[in-house]
Amino acid sequence: MTGLMIAWVLAQANTSPHVCEPRAVVQADRARVCVDLGHGRAAAAVLAVGELPADYPYRDALSWGWDAETAAPKTPVRIIRSLHLTAAEKEIPVPLSAYSDLCNPREISVERLSPTSLRVSIVGGDAGAAYRAVLDFRSGEIVKRRLIDLEFSDSSWEETTYSFFRGEN
Repeated sequence: MTGLMIAWVLAQANTSPHVCEPRAVVQADRARVCVDLGHGRAAAAVLAVGELPADYPYRDALSWGWDAETAAPKTPVRIIRSLHLTAAEKEIPVPLSAYSDLCNPREISVERLSPTSLRVSIVGGDAGAAYRAVLDFRSGEIVKRRLIDLEFSDSSWEETTYSFFRGEN
């Protein structure tokens, strides 16, 4: 995402709350969500999606939101191409591992958990392949990803925790 696009999303979030809301349905090829951080600052997430290319190298890999065994061969499968997150005009890195196995996203939301924490949630799939991905960020870094099978939410989930080496100062 370019700096101009980030600035536009933040400007829209700060000047017109009706343009960018904390929850959005994924339509066409992208969705934008924003949340007020106070003091004229905002956090924004932009989710870009696209159809699964025929030559996609991981086409037969297990993915959340798509049942490869029962899906009709011509079923369009949409993958998340990118997820960009900013808070107070600073880009927060979102690793590919946080979203690369999520297909057919339907909804995205962002919420402020505390002054230094954000949560991005993505709901996708349908029926038996439905999921909720919850990405937690603290102090400008992803700290946890939890994926929940919405059909069997108590027994079918996975969780990843992230830890980053900062080196010595």
